[in-house]
Amino acid sequence: MRAVECPCGEYLDGSNDTQLFESARRHADQEHEGKYTDADLRILISTAAYDAGREATG
Repeated sequence: MRAVECPCGEYLDGSNDTQLFESARRHADQEHEGKYTDADLRILISTAAYDAGREATG
């Protein structure tokens, strides 16, 4: 699971960076109409996304 926080504080996640981008795009379109370009979101993901929700095995 990959995750990132939107600058507004909303937690966004996806199973990989592609799905994380899709989640971020939906959020941006619904909550920040016209404010963030695809490039803005890709930069956010490349600089601030992290692995989240991994369960320990063993």
